[in-house]
Amino acid sequence: AVVTAGMISLGFATSFPVLPEDTSSRQYSTKIRDRCDSLRRLHVVVALISVTSELIVVMWAAVQVNQLTERAYLPTTSVWELIGRDADLAWSAVNSHFVLGIIGFVTMLALRAYVMLLAAEASSALMTAASTGTAAALCLMISIVNRGVEAESGEGEGY
Repeated sequence: AVVTAGMISLGFATSFPVLPEDTSSRQYSTKIRDRCDSLRRLHVVVALISVTSELIVVMWAAVQVNQLTERAYLPTTSVWELIGRDADLAWSAVNSHFVLGIIGFVTMLALRAYVMLLAAEASSALMTAASTGTAAALCLMISIVNRGVEAESGEGEGY
């Protein structure tokens, strides 16, 4: 829910950064301005996909929690067995949509940062460092999820 709130704020409540007006000392090429306009439109699409993906996470999780509290289940020896037997689809949906939403969130951050750095006349070294750091953070996040999915149940069963 916190991630979704941040996405809504970043995606819709605040305006996408724009390049400043051209001056005699600084002028942006038409190509750069067109690229920034394209990125603004892409940002809206990514924001929609990311927010709806996170809302799907909330819905799947809420419905599954209700099911777990309202229904009687056969006894199991572990939570993993219960998930595998009775909540497999919800578990998969929550994980996959959460990752998709996080990828979109980081993409929104990267798009905004790119335009903001252009407007601030950042050096190419700073822009490279910012994009590389953002990509590394995204890779780390995906790696964390992969490690969690890869972990076995303790009984030799992986997902």
